Amino acid sequence: MKVSWPLPLVLCLIGLACQSQTERPETVGDHIDTLAGLARQFSQAYIEGDARSMAALYTDAAVLFPNNAEYIRGKEAIERYWTLPEGRRITHHKLISIEVSGAMASDFGHYEISGENGGVAWGPSYGKYVVVWKQGKDGRWRMHLDMWNSRPQPDAL
Repeated sequence: MKVSWPLPLVLCLIGLACQSQTERPETVGDHIDTLAGLARQFSQAYIEGDARSMAALYTDAAVLFPNNAEYIRGKEAIERYWTLPEGRRITHHKLISIEVSGAMASDFGHYEISGENGGVAWGPSYGKYVVVWKQGKDGRWRMHLDMWNSRPQPDAL
């Protein structure tokens, strides 16, 4: 018995066989690594006082929920929020934890932050946070929702 294969199916199979063997779909682990890198990028930009780079890590419709303040919506307002006053700088910022589901990811955990204000060191201060990341049509991950508040010093927990 002779099998006759339709031409489109044969072409499809040939195309699949010719694809590079190094190509593979992204895994959840890949996304977690990407998001962890973006979180480190955010912390580094904060330490450098680079509010523009920080704002670039948010979606256009992003919302911040800062402690003891109204929410802040949109990249321009977010950039203004992260612009530090003269004489103030962050010297340490660290975020911890990520979970991915499709084109959305939640990043929650604890943070540590220290800095200087007018040449006087402050901190460390401790808190908890939640970030909702959203993967855009361009494949890039950006923060969509960002919320934090303080917590007691870890030794006090």
